[in-house]
Amino acid sequence: MFRLRINLALRWRSPLSEADCCPAEEYRPSELWRERTRARKIACNPEHRDFPAILAEALNVLEAQDDNPDEAARALGISSSQFIKFLAKEPAALAALNERRKAHGVKPLRSR
Repeated sequence: MFRLRINLALRWRSPLSEADCCPAEEYRPSELWRERTRARKIACNPEHRDFPAILAEALNVLEAQDDNPDEAARALGISSSQFIKFLAKEPAALAALNERRKAHGVKPLRSR
């Protein structure tokens, strides 16, 4: 069931609302996301039951910010490096972003 929730987060998220498609500085992260952030860091074990929902929000914000991880991180109130590290917790999420970057001639991102 957990893997199903991860796959839903990766591939079949709800369509973005107009509120999601706003400039990074206007986005208000969900309560769940805010509960998991401290000092511009996100904390969620990839095996925790909240991880799929948090991953889905991160991916929605990334999509709304035209795959710009710096803007997505800013919208979510975390650092860019924290955003990339978070995506890397689910390798398929980072791989999908890197495929889209490659298609646009942009170099891939790596988690440190």
